[in-house]
Amino acid sequence: REEREKAANHPAIVQYHQAVNAIDKRVERGTLEREIAARAKARAKELVSGAITDADFANGKYKEDMTPDALIAAVTKK
Repeated sequence: REEREKAANHPAIVQYHQAVNAIDKRVERGTLEREIAARAKARAKELVSGAITDADFANGKYKEDMTPDALIAAVTKK
């Protein structure tokens, strides 16, 4: 089980990398500030840890929360 959770092709990890890459692209294009991007990527790292250990979270709310827009919104809302 541990090997599956750490595998690079784990669905939660794949979605994490997609979100982080999309955030990095926005920084490259100048449409997102580096500070906000860093906070969004930190939030993504927290979420992926939770998704790997909790299958219900991974199959539910994680997919919504791991989109680049949702990550950015989570770190910018007051």
